[in-house]
Amino acid sequence: RASRGLCYCGETEQAVYMSPSIEYSSHPRYGSVEFNPETKQWMQVVLQCRCDPGVVWQKKSETLHCKQFGLVPDANWSNDTLEWLFKPNFVDEQGRHYVQDAIVCTGIMVRVTDRHPLDTERWWSMDE
Repeated sequence: RASRGLCYCGETEQAVYMSPSIEYSSHPRYGSVEFNPETKQWMQVVLQCRCDPGVVWQKKSETLHCKQFGLVPDANWSNDTLEWLFKPNFVDEQGRHYVQDAIVCTGIMVRVTDRHPLDTERWWSMDE
């Protein structure tokens, strides 16, 4: 479902935000983190999707201030194109906006750790 008023959308624009990078998408700001008290482990889930690149409305820079700190979330992608925006092309009966026929979920990527992902050695925890 499309969101309104986020980083690259004005108050009137709506878009679905995606990223070609699982490394970037797995930052806890985007990939939600849950704690299981029974197993005492942290779990994080990121959806793997196939996107029609011809439907991308805008390719934008990352929004985690990586450049400011000299961080490169994923060597396979430029920091300038880590956020892909898709304009909604469908409105349901309740007035909610969606992208239809351009994004297909192909997998569920799961990470389970004994430590919170912010406390693990990932690109976001590297010191300058």
